[in-house]
Amino acid sequence: MITRRSWLTGAGALTAASLTPGWAQASRALALFETTAHERGATRIFLEVAAANRPALRFYEKHGFGRDGLRRGYYPRPGGGRDDALLMSRALT
Repeated sequence: MITRRSWLTGAGALTAASLTPGWAQASRALALFETTAHERGATRIFLEVAAANRPALRFYEKHGFGRDGLRRGYYPRPGGGRDDALLMSRALT
């Protein structure tokens, strides 16, 4: 479920999403977001994901997203410490 969208000139930024309860639903939600972003003139989608979230990384890579950068210590961990965020993007066609 997409909980918030952010639109930039020529870009769609997926700022908050939940990929549960199932990957099939996540694929449909991503497709809907891509369609909406394209209709609004976006040419690229950007997102960030916790570097330790291997299932989400595989999901986004399967859907054509590439790794663009890293934000060290971006996400707070429950109980202390911080996790890195990977920056990812994909061109819209």
